[in-house]
Amino acid sequence: MKSHFISLFDSSHRWITMSYFIASIILITLSQIIGTTDNIPGLLALFVGMILLFFAFVHPWRNRRNYIVMASLFSGFLVLLFLIMVVLAETGNAKYIDQYLGEAAGIIITFLICIPGITVGILGNIYLKRMNKSH
Repeated sequence: MKSHFISLFDSSHRWITMSYFIASIILITLSQIIGTTDNIPGLLALFVGMILLFFAFVHPWRNRRNYIVMASLFSGFLVLLFLIMVVLAETGNAKYIDQYLGEAAGIIITFLICIPGITVGILGNIYLKRMNKSH
């Protein structure tokens, strides 16, 4: 893990890492200026900013398996979150959803962490698959 973070800032990756990171910060900041409440451009800027933030940390990966594992882990986490909420609601303990998780936390985890993580995993896998076909 330590070598991965060091590789983000070696001479061959530094420019790409900083470009993704700065673009993500600009888009996330722009989304907050525009506003994200019922505002498609603001939500889209936030979503793309989160995707670029993920790419800033995983772009050195050259193995499709890493992206597949990433997409699978975030998908599993999303399913687990959904199952917890369904089980609590079906057992009559829906009050614990708000008490322990909260609606806002569930939305943030789902739309700002899990879905961008799944998207990056899928896009990275597709990109590397196409790169391997061209060689």
